Amino acid sequence: MTPSKKSQLQMMESTVIMFVFFVFLAFGFIFFTQSFFEGVKEAQREGSQLDHIQVAQRVLTLPEIQCTKNGEAIANCFDVQKLGAAYTEDASSSGVMEENIGDYFPLFYYSTIKIEEIFPDVPPDSWMIYDNQPNEYQRSSTIGLPAIVYNATDEDSFCEGSLGRGSCAFGWLTVTVYS
Repeated sequence: MTPSKKSQLQMMESTVIMFVFFVFLAFGFIFFTQSFFEGVKEAQREGSQLDHIQVAQRVLTLPEIQCTKNGEAIANCFDVQKLGAAYTEDASSSGVMEENIGDYFPLFYYSTIKIEEIFPDVPPDSWMIYDNQPNEYQRSSTIGLPAIVYNATDEDSFCEGSLGRGSCAFGWLTVTVYS
């Protein structure tokens, strides 16, 4: 083999090795970017779920609708009279939360919050506490939590536990967050 052909062969070998190296580099880059963007999407989903849980926790501890006895808040309990004052579906009047929806936006963002009295009343009563749906949204997620619905004006009943006179019912809090 002549020196010129030998050097041509070495140049072709070097070119092939560089080509294979760049192909591997391209596959590695594609794999890395795909896994990176999947991680970003997963972090967004987790952040969205965390926001969702935070909104539900804020509703459960909202003094405007929470049950109290002797000035002390009762966990996971909603007062019927406070619920009625918070948001009304009557066209001639509006509830406290409905009138001040802008003040509640930093707490609840774009969401719909509804409390239903499930048992023992048939048909169940329901209260739309906050309804702020965006015009357009990509996805929504809903979470449901059990709660007590307490009616202090029902003096014929006695609610077991720390609430005293009044009726207790099983309720369901539904929070839908839009993003």
